[in-house]
Amino acid sequence: MIGHSRVLSGEYRRSDGARIVARALILKAASRLRYYDLHAGAMHFTAKLASGIALGHEAVFRPTQNSWRFLRELDAFWPQIMDVVRSSDGANAEPKLVSCYLHDLRSEPPPLDLFVSREEDARDARQAALWCCIDDLNRRYRKQAVVLSSQYGLDLNYLGVKIAFSRVPEAAEFEC
Repeated sequence: MIGHSRVLSGEYRRSDGARIVARALILKAASRLRYYDLHAGAMHFTAKLASGIALGHEAVFRPTQNSWRFLRELDAFWPQIMDVVRSSDGANAEPKLVSCYLHDLRSEPPPLDLFVSREEDARDARQAALWCCIDDLNRRYRKQAVVLSSQYGLDLNYLGVKIAFSRVPEAAEFEC
């Protein structure tokens, strides 16, 4: 599994701030997925509110490296999180932590599927290739040279590499 989680700082404990951080975590995990040349067939997302309520979403899909696919899954689940936030009271409704994990990892692209059109396969491959180019640019210039507009201005040090409990980060991850 490849993933990231963050306890949200004060400015990101609003629903829109939490969503932006969640998207950044997904994009970061997807970049690592492509770095290791793996494909993910599932994603788990969790949002924990200050009240202690934890909301989880598990998505299973055709294995891919395409960040757009992962972001669509988050966007599909986000309204459910907002429903719980709106029905909760005050500060206890604030998102406190978000996490995203890509799993069901495979080293090979998915085989052709009778129920998936060639156009859909080709679109997914083109989009994944575009994300690989973005990853290459960001590694070459050792910064976030290319980002989605929704991520622009996000304090990237906040999302920087941390020493993880489950793995030792590679030196190259600290250079980005």
